[in-house]
Amino acid sequence: MYRIASIVSLPAWLASVAVGAVLLTAVPAMAHEGHAGPMKTVLEDKAALKAMLPEGAKVAKRKQELDKDSVKWAAEFYGVDLDEGIYTYYLARDKASGKVLGAAITADADYRHGKVRIAIGIDGAQHVTQAAVLGVNEKYLQDIESSSGTGYIERYAGISLAEFTDAANEQLSKHDAGQIVAQLLRNSGVLLETLLRKAEQ
Repeated sequence: MYRIASIVSLPAWLASVAVGAVLLTAVPAMAHEGHAGPMKTVLEDKAALKAMLPEGAKVAKRKQELDKDSVKWAAEFYGVDLDEGIYTYYLARDKASGKVLGAAITADADYRHGKVRIAIGIDGAQHVTQAAVLGVNEKYLQDIESSSGTGYIERYAGISLAEFTDAANEQLSKHDAGQIVAQLLRNSGVLLETLLRKAEQ
């Protein structure tokens, strides 16, 4: 089942954004992670999430289970394999009606001897509000910048989640850093939509 975090106003929840990341991969840290250099933050979590969620909404940091049925739905509808488990994300509702307006999530993935960090938001109509690369280890910054870009990836903003997954899938055939970013963003976007289906029930 899921647990709803305390619901607060937008400025207050932004102060605690740093603890809200969800690690989509469970691979242990590699022994030589130090070789990748320090983590280079391109875009702060709180700034990205503020841009991805509707202004004036009631935002909750929410922990929710992704069950077997939801995993099956994601595979059948989007062709994306997700892992069962508990995930943390940010859910935005209309203050008056309680209607779901959108959601956002941050996630990390291993890349060589370091990691890359992303964020993605969707609205209530299953459109991407923003997708962004938040940071990467210093050694691989140029790899990410040249293959997928860093900060907000504007070409994804406003397109449907179905269009977004198609665009991301095209990147998966490329054997570069962009492949990792595309897969992580795609999986995170589909994860959000799958979680929202349950949140709206």
